[in-house]
Amino acid sequence: MAGKPLPWLKLNHDYLDDPKLGALPEVIQLRYFKLYMLAHQCQADGAITLSPEEIAWKLHITLDELTQTQDALIKANLYRINGRGPEIPAYLGEQITQAQREEERLKKAGQRATKSMSPACPPHVPPRESESESESESESEVDIESEVDKDQVAISQSSQSHPDPDKRAAMDRLMQVSKLEIYNLLKIPPMYRFLLDDQEITATDLIAGLAYTTSSTRFRKPAICMAMNLVRHEYPEKQYYSPMNWGKLPRVIIDRIGDPDELHRKSLVSGEYSEFIEH
Repeated sequence: MAGKPLPWLKLNHDYLDDPKLGALPEVIQLRYFKLYMLAHQCQADGAITLSPEEIAWKLHITLDELTQTQDALIKANLYRINGRGPEIPAYLGEQITQAQREEERLKKAGQRATKSMSPACPPHVPPRESESESESESESEVDIESEVDKDQVAISQSSQSHPDPDKRAAMDRLMQVSKLEIYNLLKIPPMYRFLLDDQEITATDLIAGLAYTTSSTRFRKPAICMAMNLVRHEYPEKQYYSPMNWGKLPRVIIDRIGDPDELHRKSLVSGEYSEFIEH
């Protein structure tokens, strides 16, 4: 869907020395720039998608005056009429098109997503026992690199360890909450909205992913880290699907889904969620 046009045009000062434009009467030159602005309003890559009557009304001239203006501009190679209607040939080379704006928007969104991953979003790996500051500071670069390699293996393993769809659907029913509600409660940025369209991802996945990212202070932005992991189909370890590990969830989520201990009790009674009880 096209957005609103930019409320301004880029006007090149070279027009002052353009012999094609300078040879025309000043009234025709003025109408040229009015037609240029009209093309910008139409957002059709330089084409004016209006009827001759509408164009004449916009320029506050008669149809005869419009025809004379168009003829003069066509002769000067500043204007043309093709299958789409009147067109300003210079528009595409001088202005920012809607396609270029969308491309730039997506590029910036990708850059923001990449920036939010590191160091705010470590990958999905089982949390290791905390070390003392002195032990952490004494680790060598070689040790750190080897740990990164181990993390990559852990990602691959944990991505395959999440519960089957029936079990996750059972917890969705138990919580009586939708992905959309969780998404909105956590104020997840719009760039991750396709989480809602991915049928493989359930509301329980969002809760379990959030349980993982809130389990450690490594994650500065738990909700965003959870979203980024899930869009890559990197699921948390199975233990985070158990309500027993949901005690650190944000208050806004607990208020919506209910007390984790009560959910755990209900899951014991229902039996549908027994796969997680051992955790």
